[in-house]
Order: sequence, then structure tokens, then C-alpha cells
Amino acid sequence: MSKTSLMVRLKQVQVWGIRGTWRSLCRMAHDHAVHKFLLGNAASFAGTVPQRGLTIVAHMSGSYSLSKTMRDFVIRLRESDIPHQVLDCGRPDANLDRDSYENLLTPREEFNILKFSHTVEMVNSPLPSGLPPRRCRIVFWEGEDGLLQVYPYLVKSDTVIAMSDFNAHYFRNSLPRHVAVAKVVYPMMPIPAIRES
Repeated sequence: MSKTSLMVRLKQVQVWGIRGTWRSLCRMAHDHAVHKFLLGNAASFAGTVPQRGLTIVAHMSGSYSLSKTMRDFVIRLRESDIPHQVLDCGRPDANLDRDSYENLLTPREEFNILKFSHTVEMVNSPLPSGLPPRRCRIVFWEGEDGLLQVYPYLVKSDTVIAMSDFNAHYFRNSLPRHVAVAKVVYPMMPIPAIRES
């Protein structure tokens, strides 16, 4: 480990504490395992000619807003009959009911990272660079702070999908021209009317 990375780790312990640092290390180990799975998956399906459709690589089992956005996005894909497959790359959140996401996932034994022409991922997914051909990142950000940390992920994307007018405007003005910015208004789910009896 270099002196610089050791200094970074020590600063993390200082800022996050022991518990936060442990959670970060567990997340890094999990991301490494997903990364390794995806590389092995790509090797086993080498030579696959991608079909038109979407591969979703996201933390589907998370209880925070971007995970919810991704679940809603997948539900809309399903309702629209758009070919897709979904890999949960996060660790399941104990506070989230498994029924809210399990039916959206593609079984790992059926998952083929090279199956579809486009991949949609969350901001900092563990997807290895170079896989697959077209990468799009969904970003739902309503404040200008914190974007410096994710900027390196965004500039590696072919497309950034902004989920609001604010995001679209901000990313068009902030990202290099080689990164396309598409606006997809957050896929709001229809809520059935509740009738009092």
C-alpha cells in the first residue's frame, strides 16, 4: 500500500470512525466479488452478439432513493415490454422487504452481461471498465455538492441519464461534450385511488 493510500485510509477512519470504516471495507469487498462475478460472466459468454435491450446493474435491494428509482425504472421497462435483465450489485438492506425487489431480478444463472446492447447502472457501480458496449448511468441529484466525488464515474459513461430538469441542465453544463446527457423524468408510479367505504 502506498503512503498516499495509507493516508487516505487513516483520514477515512478519522472522518467515518471505526464503524463507518468497517462498513466501507465490507462494501469494497462486496463490490470486488460482484466485479469478479461480472468478469467471469463476460468470459463465459464471450462472442455473444448483443440484442437490442437493456442490462440493469444496480443496488436494487437498497432502501435509499436511487435504489427506489432503479426499481421503478425496471417496473416501467417491464410494463413497456422493453427487453431487459437485472443484476442486484448491492448488499440487501435489512430494512427493505425482499418482495419489493426480488421479482425484478434476473436469476444469476440466467444473467449474461453481454446479452443486451446497453447497460444502465447507478452512479458508482462495480461494473468492470470495458464491459459492456454502451454504458448509461442514472443520476438523481438535487444539490451541487458531492458531485466532485462521482465526477470520475460520470465521465466514463457514454450517457448520463438525468432524472430531473435540474440534473439535465447541470450535467449538460458540467460534463465534457463526449458524454451525452439524456433527460428521463423520474418514472413516477401510478398510485391507485383509495376509496373510503
